[in-house]
Amino acid sequence: MSDNTHNHQKLELAATVTPMRNLSDTIEVLLLYRNPMIKFFGGNWVFPGGRVDAEDFDQAIDRDILQTSRFAAVREASEEASLVIHPSSLIPLSHWTTPTGLSKRYSTWVFITELDDQNNPQMVHVDGKEILDYQWLTPKHALQLHTKGQLIIPPPVFVTLTMLSRFSKTSDAITQISQTKPILFHPRFHEVPNGWCSLYEEDIAYHGGDLYQNGHRHRLWMLSSGWHYETRTAIR
Repeated sequence: MSDNTHNHQKLELAATVTPMRNLSDTIEVLLLYRNPMIKFFGGNWVFPGGRVDAEDFDQAIDRDILQTSRFAAVREASEEASLVIHPSSLIPLSHWTTPTGLSKRYSTWVFITELDDQNNPQMVHVDGKEILDYQWLTPKHALQLHTKGQLIIPPPVFVTLTMLSRFSKTSDAITQISQTKPILFHPRFHEVPNGWCSLYEEDIAYHGGDLYQNGHRHRLWMLSSGWHYETRTAIR
């Protein structure tokens, strides 16, 4: 994967939302199974989401991108899973820019939300076309299934699940995430033995240099032995 080609590719706007619910002493998130016939992440388990449409812009004041993305995420959750979500309940968690060199590139806001009593999680209905199935999983269980090869998920979903795996209540996740700035991800892929390493801007090696040098790391290891999201200061 090259970071030096197709630098002028048009970025399409997109948005996704992670619906959460409480389950005893932990939380569950809703994952949707994308039709394998779809080119972009077909056969993957993802959160409700998709491209921003003209109607989403029409609803936003002054066509604000963040507000427009909220409307897009709400619309997609309705179309794909029959969920009724209010835009004001969406908390921005992160923003992802698809790496250069890929056939399609997206500028995507990722939100989280807690389903209230009016959104019975048992009443999820997938569209049967783009989305073929769904399941509620704890973030930790979803990550375990991915490690076992039983759940295919894209990198943004893996990172989001890792972030949410440290929370035991949806209210804790909402409170902490709403008080912090969204994390910006503009990945740069590097091939490593047995897989790939996706670097993010805060990483010591993001602008070049030894992947294993001392310094802050913000990266996703995608190895045949398993994936690992790393954000810490590493000293050899």
